[in-house]
Amino acid sequence: MLPSKTTSLKIAYEQGQVGTIVEILALEIYEVEFSDDNGQTYATRVLSIYQILKLYLFPFYFFLELMNDAELLAIIAQAEREGWTELDLSGNDLEGLPSEIGRLQSLERLILGKWDYEIINVQS
Repeated sequence: MLPSKTTSLKIAYEQGQVGTIVEILALEIYEVEFSDDNGQTYATRVLSIYQILKLYLFPFYFFLELMNDAELLAIIAQAEREGWTELDLSGNDLEGLPSEIGRLQSLERLILGKWDYEIINVQS
């Protein structure tokens, strides 16, 4: 078990508690702070990435600008060169996909938004 540090309060950690990563201690090891509704820290704990479920208040793409056509084609070209099996284009308000998407021979999962679409057979 990983070491933990807490304040003088005895806290029973339960699955589902929400904390904030405050420091990266090592590869895949984080210091997580737990706070009350007033923002007062009541405990900190060292956790591995396998003990953490990342939550977002807003979808990640909420903070990103939409890709223009050139950027979209550049991402698709990079995915083709590197043999990506997954491509996330969510949050770009796409009305269609460029034909270049058909070049992604290794693609298994294409994420366009709320739903995931699995590619069963991609032909160029």
